[in-house]
Amino acid sequence: MKPTFMSKMFTHLLTLLLLASLNLAYAQDVSEYEEKGLFRHFRQFSEAPAFQSPESFVKEYYKANVDYGIKVLDVETDNLGITHYRLQQTLSNAVVANSMLILHVRDSKVISANGEWYRRLPASLKQSPAISEELALSKALQKVDAKTYIWQTEEAKEVKAGKRSNHRNINYDQPEGELVYITINNELDASKLTLAYRFDVFAVEPYTEQNVYVDAGSGEIIFEESLIHDALVNGTANTGYYGAKSITVDQSGGYYYARQTGNRNFQLYNNNSPYYSTSSTFSGTGNAKYYIDVYWGAEVTWDFLKEKFGRNGYDNAGSKINLVVNNPQVNNNAYWQNGTASFGNSSSGTPFTPLDVVGHEIAHGVTGTSARLIYQGESGALNEAFSDIFGTYAEHYANVGDKWTVGENISFQRSMSNPNRYRQPDTYKGTYWAPTNGGDNGGVHTNSGVLNYWYYLTAQGGSGTNDNGQSFSVSGVGIEKAAQIAYRALTRYLTSNSGYSAARTAVINAARDLYGNGSCEEAAATDAMRAVGVGSAFSGNCGNTTCAALTGLSASQISTTGATISWNGVSGVNSYTLEYKTAGSSTYTTLTVNGTSRTLTGLTPGTTYNVRARYTCSNGSVAEYATINFTTGSDNQNCNAVTGLSVSSVTQTSASVSWNGVSGVSSYTLEYKASSASSYTSQTVNGTSFGLTGLTAGTAYDVRVRYTCSNGQPSAYANTTFTTDTDGGGGCDGLPVWNHNAYYYAGDQVVYNNKIYEALYNIYYWPPTSAYWKEVGPCDGGGACSAVTGLVATQITSNSAQISWNAVDGVSSYRFGYKRSSGSTWTTETVSSNTEPFTGLAAGISYDVRINYTCSNGQTAPYATVTFTTESGDTGGCSGVPPYESGRVYSAGDRVVYQGYLYEAQISGIYWPPNYGWWTNLGPCTGGYSSFAAGDPSMSPDLEVYPNPALDHVNVKYMNRRRTRHGQVRIINGIGATVYHQDVDLQEGMNEIGVSLKSVQAGVYILEIDGEKRRLVVQQE
Repeated sequence: MKPTFMSKMFTHLLTLLLLASLNLAYAQDVSEYEEKGLFRHFRQFSEAPAFQSPESFVKEYYKANVDYGIKVLDVETDNLGITHYRLQQTLSNAVVANSMLILHVRDSKVISANGEWYRRLPASLKQSPAISEELALSKALQKVDAKTYIWQTEEAKEVKAGKRSNHRNINYDQPEGELVYITINNELDASKLTLAYRFDVFAVEPYTEQNVYVDAGSGEIIFEESLIHDALVNGTANTGYYGAKSITVDQSGGYYYARQTGNRNFQLYNNNSPYYSTSSTFSGTGNAKYYIDVYWGAEVTWDFLKEKFGRNGYDNAGSKINLVVNNPQVNNNAYWQNGTASFGNSSSGTPFTPLDVVGHEIAHGVTGTSARLIYQGESGALNEAFSDIFGTYAEHYANVGDKWTVGENISFQRSMSNPNRYRQPDTYKGTYWAPTNGGDNGGVHTNSGVLNYWYYLTAQGGSGTNDNGQSFSVSGVGIEKAAQIAYRALTRYLTSNSGYSAARTAVINAARDLYGNGSCEEAAATDAMRAVGVGSAFSGNCGNTTCAALTGLSASQISTTGATISWNGVSGVNSYTLEYKTAGSSTYTTLTVNGTSRTLTGLTPGTTYNVRARYTCSNGSVAEYATINFTTGSDNQNCNAVTGLSVSSVTQTSASVSWNGVSGVSSYTLEYKASSASSYTSQTVNGTSFGLTGLTAGTAYDVRVRYTCSNGQPSAYANTTFTTDTDGGGGCDGLPVWNHNAYYYAGDQVVYNNKIYEALYNIYYWPPTSAYWKEVGPCDGGGACSAVTGLVATQITSNSAQISWNAVDGVSSYRFGYKRSSGSTWTTETVSSNTEPFTGLAAGISYDVRINYTCSNGQTAPYATVTFTTESGDTGGCSGVPPYESGRVYSAGDRVVYQGYLYEAQISGIYWPPNYGWWTNLGPCTGGYSSFAAGDPSMSPDLEVYPNPALDHVNVKYMNRRRTRHGQVRIINGIGATVYHQDVDLQEGMNEIGVSLKSVQAGVYILEIDGEKRRLVVQQE
């Protein structure tokens, strides 16, 4: 029968409806949310067509307004059978720098795609440069402004002549430019794409390597990207941090070399020389005894990457890793650079070679060959965090150290479980969040705390309220699963420009891939992101049964040959698996325990044991191991004194003490005193080294160390003496020695290696040899270039003071610098006399003043400084209270004046300014703001508030005359209470800030920003 007209119409209508429904479903599935000319970051394809090639798929599903090409960066198939194609965009055969798209393909279909991919490309993009490569290179070198570049060194000449090996894989040639397209400041904004030259510039003084992008039209610097990321026979390594460890070494010509190929591929160098020993046991004294820790740490890291994640080395291709210790270019730090991990010595402690630091640095290599996260801003913070995650995971894998603290064996530390402890944020843009356009490449070592805390919560769980006022509750899934989620997110989903929002998407998808949609692992990863202020909580109930690791695992009643192991019971579980082994063994002894404790017998005296326990869950899965270590008592009743007691890295105010460990002993008592004193200061040390600080220059000290023997008696003392460096009476007199734990403001001066350095930025952790400092000059030691003396502030009123100092013979002009104590940028003037009236000040404010001059030898004298507080104009609550002093440590209950307010310390041990927390604001020194009700308290032209009076919104215009930094807008009522505050990133120059008044009742207030105030009237509609 022929179809009728109606049947044809019905058929066509049905077809149209089906097509419409498919298009609607597709639109809902892969709907594109354009933001600044990009495709949606993550796209899910529920009904994607058969996958033929990346080129054909991108051409069909990622159409742009202009034709573009793609470059396949890598292709990997994981253990779930998903193949991941990592792509980069190209235009006119030039790559679009930092663009990246990942296609996830299973069963020849694209199941999802994610990344930063440009859709709306400017039609007017230049295709050829307007300036030459030579001119662009000169602009790049002018920007870097180094004293010496790698291609100018004698080392480069020797390598090129074949006189020296290139074991660090360094390119010693002058950089050549590559034409690429990149956005200004690397912003994700298609309208800012431009043609640029990219140069890899390697400088040795100061030591930096970075990609510098130069506009190929104007010659302006568009972006800078740091490329330095700041950690076969059987042998034995007597490691400095972990005792004796088994290692694999290479024997050749009667020597044993710390190198291996085959299952692992790396070699250890002592600066420029291969690391070797005349026996298969590697050991040393002083700093040298810590160097072999790097080699053992590389074995551990290589092994867990292979065993736990199926990765063959840092790049999954088994490429060689060069391990360099005793590198003079990296003191007080460690870094990863182009397949080389370098580890420096410490100026006030033991070398930067613990396992978590080694794992941290090699993990930078994993990131650099997978997600390729740019070392700047949020992506740089993620880069640092993943290195912290896998650095601490290395300790978990080897069953040593504190798996929730980075650097517990050295002086610099970061806490995964409580980032705020070391001034890192635990909430996205919360307390301690660093400006992403500021120093430290946009706060990469600070803002990493957010992802660190996510990892801790995903593993361990926790509950509370974050800095955004959001309550959270996370049920942890254990370290192993948290690490698997982190690794998959890094290597399968994150791209070079990913920030915290993309990280949330990545960890959720990683958890779904590994454990299923709606799994409790997905819930943990999602809720942990909510806890750190990124996205919403998991919706609904997760679909599997929690199977957490045992809690309370501990060892007690430890003797020379036995110990009792116990743990907390799990409801409904009667039988547990207990396993133990010596730390040097690879094989566990397994016991089945019906109960929650077991006594181990027949152990070896003075030996460290690894213990782990787990159980079978009600759903049939097996819980993760809970792990501990313990050491049996030594049967050596001689109880001899420790050996190898020595003192190194001696400065004017600090020294490092170390000694050889005693088998079975983990805790020592160190005592020290000035030789002229009668009593010692005692310190318990968990390890075999300790950094002494706060010492007096040119003073002799006595040091002694002992421990408690297995029979409960104290050992004999080991004794030594040393003398701190003298201050020389010269140009460094009165300046503090650089302290890696101190926070420095721009302009602060310190002594380091007998030289004076001045901070260029507000800085924490980075040593004076880094690019964040400038060298002022040497300590002359002869007194010819000393700081001025007699600097005082007198005749102090509410708005002025007289500054004076002793004149220096032959000096006709001085540099007079000043700032508010709460500020970070100095204003400097040249004055011609040794007295200076200081006027135009604000009442009740603390000010810093510093004076220096140019010496006859051309060097700059160190600063002399004085701090004073102007009168408050009344006799209120600040009378007699000292101003806050930078660097001073305060105890609970101490009160200070800061920015015209009275603060009280909540806890002891505070050294940071009151606006950083753990201080209580007791109100303004003036006793309130009621006197301002009829007028404006600050007529500074730097602050403008409008409209005023205001209803539900007010605009703030503020001229910031200091460097870019973090600030706060506050609205204060008549009794001095803050009724509203808003954190802001203050850019240098004019800032325009919108403030919502919806939560502020009608009335008269003071709006304050950065110490400047304006009267604000809020009205009701």
